[in-house]
Amino acid sequence: MSKKLGAIHKQLKKLFGLSEGLGALREYQKVEVELTPEESARNCSKLRKVHRGTKRLSLVQDDPASLYMKNRVLGCDLTKLSKYVRFHPSLEYWEVGEDDKYHMTGRHPAMVLQVVDGKGDPVTLHRTYLTKDGRKALVEEPKMQMSGKRKLKGAGVRLFEHPTRRVGRDSCKICQKST
Repeated sequence: MSKKLGAIHKQLKKLFGLSEGLGALREYQKVEVELTPEESARNCSKLRKVHRGTKRLSLVQDDPASLYMKNRVLGCDLTKLSKYVRFHPSLEYWEVGEDDKYHMTGRHPAMVLQVVDGKGDPVTLHRTYLTKDGRKALVEEPKMQMSGKRKLKGAGVRLFEHPTRRVGRDSCKICQKST
């Protein structure tokens, strides 16, 4: 192991309190927690508020979200985007302050993607905060997902509706080449 990797290994051992090296990290298990009805209702209220301020992306061609998609996928036909790809002209951006509380630090245009389950029922929203010229906003986390109304198991974003298959966010370039 090189000196640099050895130093990183030591830092990780110290950071995570590992006595057996990095192998102990593999034993970490994500705890799945169901939402209470109150949490689900609170999340749904926040999701509805954001969704009400959005417009369908393919109906506006010069907004920041359309420019972002055009820059990310050259030749992308915005008229073929699904109804789940939306634009918000001025979405609140919140960050955790030094007091460990959320504070609104500004408003930005945003591409809002509706995350849906296999039946097409909405589960949550994914936001990409943008500049007016269609680039990622200069904020700490330009891409964020909202807390959903339930767990995300089996959910995804449908960017395009394809006659023979559904295409998700990570397959955007494949879909563009096949059409």
